Amino acid sequence: MTTTTTYRAQTDPTTKNWHLGTVEAGPKSVCGVTLITPDDTRAFARKVADDKRHFETSDELERVTCGSCRRNREWGYAHGAARPADRQPATTTRRRAGSRRRPATVEATPETRTDPTGADASAGAAAEANADAAAAPSTTARKRRQSRADKAAAKTAADRQRREALAAEADATVANIEAAVATVSPE
Repeated sequence: MTTTTTYRAQTDPTTKNWHLGTVEAGPKSVCGVTLITPDDTRAFARKVADDKRHFETSDELERVTCGSCRRNREWGYAHGAARPADRQPATTTRRRAGSRRRPATVEATPETRTDPTGADASAGAAAEANADAAAAPSTTARKRRQSRADKAAAKTAADRQRREALAAEADATVANIEAAVATVSPE
C-alpha cells in the first residue's frame, strides 16, 4: 500500500525555523520536532498564550530553514528523488547470549554415493559433513583470529626491525668513537 505524501513547510511561534512536514503527519516535522498547534494540550504548549499559538503552513518548500530537515532523505523525496521500492519489514529474532546457530545440514551428492540405493552413503556423508561443520569455527571467528594473528606477526616483525636498526646504529656509534680515540691517542 503506497500512499502519496504531500510535503509542506511549517512553523510555529516558538521556533525560529521553518520545518519540512507532511499533511499526513500533521504538526510533526521530518526532523522530529512537533510544533505547537492551537489545540495542543502538552504542558510545554500551555506555556504559550492562546493568542500566540498560530501554526503556519506553506506549499513553498524553499521556505524550510531547518538544517536537519534539509539533510533528511525526505527532503530529497520532496524534491523529486525516487523512493526505493517497498520492502518487506525485517523480522528480528533475538537469540540468547552465547547461543550458536545450528550448522546447516549437508546432503550427499550422487558422486558420494557407493550404494546403488544411496541410502547408507548419503546418510553417512551427510553425518560426516555435519560433524565437520559443527567442529569448524565460524567464518567470522576464524577471520577475527586470523586478523589478530596477522596483527601480532606484523607487530613482532616491526619490533624486530626496530631493534636491529637500533643495534646497527649503536654499532656505528661505537665504531666512530673507537676511530676518534685511535686518532687522538696513538697506542
